[in-house]
Amino acid sequence: METKKKFSKKALYKNKGITLLALVITIVILIILATIAINMIFGDNGLINRTEQAKLEQSKAEVKEKLELVLADAYAEKYVTQEYTEEEFLYEHLDNFVYEQEPGAKIFEYGEKELISLNGHAFYLDRSVPKLGDYLGEEGILPPVITRINILDKTTSSVNIEVLTTKSDGLKYKYAIKELGQGDENYTQETEKSDNTNEFTGLQENTVYTVKVELIKDGEIQDTKTINIVIGKMEKGVVRFENIVWKNGQASVKILTDETDYTLQYQIGGINGEWINTTSGSVISGLKLKDNVYGRLWSEYGESDPANVTIEDKIAPIVTVTSNGTNTNSVSVKVQAVDNESGMADSVTYKYFVKESSQPDTSYVQKGTNTTGNYTITGLTQGTSYDVKVEVTGDKAGNIGIGYLQNQTTGELPGGEEGVEQGAITFGKTTWTSGQASITINTNTELQLQYQKNSTSGSWINIENGETVIGLKNNDTIYARLTDGTNYGEYASATIVDDIAPTITSIDTLTSTHSIMIKLEVEDKESGVLKIEYSIDDGLNYSTGSTNTDTQFEFTNLTENTIYKIKIRITDYVGNSLIKELENSTKQNNNFFIQEKEFIVNTTYNYWSVYPTDSNTIFVKATNVPQWTGNCSVYARSLNKFNFSDINEIVLNLKDINGMYGDIEFGISNEEEAPSDGNINWIKHVSMSPNYNWGVMDSERLVIDTSDINDEYYIWIRTWTSAGSAEAEITSIDFK
Repeated sequence: METKKKFSKKALYKNKGITLLALVITIVILIILATIAINMIFGDNGLINRTEQAKLEQSKAEVKEKLELVLADAYAEKYVTQEYTEEEFLYEHLDNFVYEQEPGAKIFEYGEKELISLNGHAFYLDRSVPKLGDYLGEEGILPPVITRINILDKTTSSVNIEVLTTKSDGLKYKYAIKELGQGDENYTQETEKSDNTNEFTGLQENTVYTVKVELIKDGEIQDTKTINIVIGKMEKGVVRFENIVWKNGQASVKILTDETDYTLQYQIGGINGEWINTTSGSVISGLKLKDNVYGRLWSEYGESDPANVTIEDKIAPIVTVTSNGTNTNSVSVKVQAVDNESGMADSVTYKYFVKESSQPDTSYVQKGTNTTGNYTITGLTQGTSYDVKVEVTGDKAGNIGIGYLQNQTTGELPGGEEGVEQGAITFGKTTWTSGQASITINTNTELQLQYQKNSTSGSWINIENGETVIGLKNNDTIYARLTDGTNYGEYASATIVDDIAPTITSIDTLTSTHSIMIKLEVEDKESGVLKIEYSIDDGLNYSTGSTNTDTQFEFTNLTENTIYKIKIRITDYVGNSLIKELENSTKQNNNFFIQEKEFIVNTTYNYWSVYPTDSNTIFVKATNVPQWTGNCSVYARSLNKFNFSDINEIVLNLKDINGMYGDIEFGISNEEEAPSDGNINWIKHVSMSPNYNWGVMDSERLVIDTSDINDEYYIWIRTWTSAGSAEAEITSIDFK
């Protein structure tokens, strides 16, 4: 039999109470444990915070290492650089060097000191070494610091100060003062307020006080600074600077004070470096443009506010302008600029101005700019006086120097008759070809030649020196002038004229019984021969040869033994003419007396016959002369003597010479009768042997030069043959 256990109601409630208590205790324990865990993770010293702090420290260490390496390189660079001095590198080029080595790094002022930062971490920087200083904090949350305490006002019993800080939001200033040398427990007049100015009163004259200022934010002191102030002695203006003097690009300044109980000190470039002791009236030298020189009075009890002077150069460069020559339209100048103070800038600009000398100074017009100092001002008017002004920018201080060159007169272009006389414009010799002329134009200058034909109002044509103008006619006028591109000289001129008639260099006439032949040599060195005309009727009618300029012409069908008045007219291309008059006579037909004479060795037969023919010629014939029987001769003599003073030449014309086995002789002689011995005493004669082989000759001429004969003589013709038959026809005898 099963036995059942029974629970009482009281016991049941008792058990329920125990269970609820245990649950509450468990929850409380869990909350405590959770709080502990959360605090361990998220608390100030929690895991996350410690992790972030570790990261920050790691980042700061990395930045510090990088910046130390960069500054180490800079430390070496300041000694090896050849481009800058050590001081120039540290104070003018260090920033760029750091940035080039480590992009993202920067240098900036913070209070009275300089900081260098990278990736948000800022350190103090000692630029003079250069080296890295203490860590200041993250750049975005740097603590405020006091940059300067200024004395606003000071009397014999009070002082009013001003505090300058890097940040001002939420700051309070705690002020206190004590006599110099007392312990910190002696600070009095302590006050804390939000105002950055404070006045201390009730002070004793000629006493040095120490003023302390604490910078407070959120109840914590952020920075503390003290200064020593002398009450009643050192006032503003106790240090002064005078007499800035420049020499060879460096300046010096005198520092002075009237105080004798303090040490006079100075610094160059700032007030945070080392102060240098000096004496009143001493000269601080080796200064550069824009250097700031600071001076103060100092004692162990304090110092005066620094006085300062900035080295300035207010003296303009000295500009000298000299002439490099003038032309008809230009003035050339050379400029030198010297600055005895700060020196000329590395890059100098020259601006050139010009005006006419008669104009006021307000009339200067800028003509150009360059960096060389040599310039030619162009586009000027000839024969005019000009003034030149040059502005030079500048010296290292930016001062502009000005120089002048006055009364520079441009030349005048030569031209006109005077220009021709001086050789400025010359015309060459006129040359003629086929009726057209050409002429060269020359100049002894470097100017441009221009010309026009038959006008001065049209367009002028540029021509090179010595070039030839062609296609000209008689009476054309060439005008020439010179130009420099701006101005134009007076013109000179040359007129093309051919006023020389043609000339006859030689003339020959050949006459016969019924014709007169004219042979010429003519010349025209100008426009040339256009036409040669011949007249036999004393100029009533003229004719030309086969061409208009034929130099040979024959008058035919004339009457024998008649005097004709011949005119020859020669005309050139411009109309100049030459007329040559001649008187010529045709020949008389029967002016020969024929004599028959035979000279036979072994026989007495005469085989010759000589007679006039129907054509008014002389015919000589020998028939059947036995071979080698002796010479058979015939003689012909002119009826009258001829005066050879006007005869230069006689010509015997023959034709149809057939089988003559002997000679023909032609000449002049005093003989009146044929000689019995067959030999004529010739004054002058010629001969020919026609053909020993009984051949045939169509024609022949025998010529005798009689230009050296001045007397009267007969003309003789002798023919002979020794065998066979022979004949010859004498057509004419011509006289020249």
